[in-house]
Amino acid sequence: MVYGTTLDELMLDVQGMLLDFDMNASLKTLASAYGDRIKYVWGPPKEHAGMRAALIRPDGIVAWTSDSDPDCSELEKAAAQWFGQANLA
Repeated sequence: MVYGTTLDELMLDVQGMLLDFDMNASLKTLASAYGDRIKYVWGPPKEHAGMRAALIRPDGIVAWTSDSDPDCSELEKAAAQWFGQANLA
């Protein structure tokens, strides 16, 4: 994560994004299973509205959020719906 980067700047490449405000290893692993379909971005935000993680679609719409310890099974469902199946090889 580059400090001082805005969400708009991160969305310039028009790909999905998993924002992780707590550096959760499970979230990083899940995002990496999607290759270039989901970009993993971690770091403390300037403002996060109580969220600990969020999955953003390429069009900027929020597909999933968590305000507590993320439920990876719910995240996997949302990711599969918007980005297809993960590459678990």
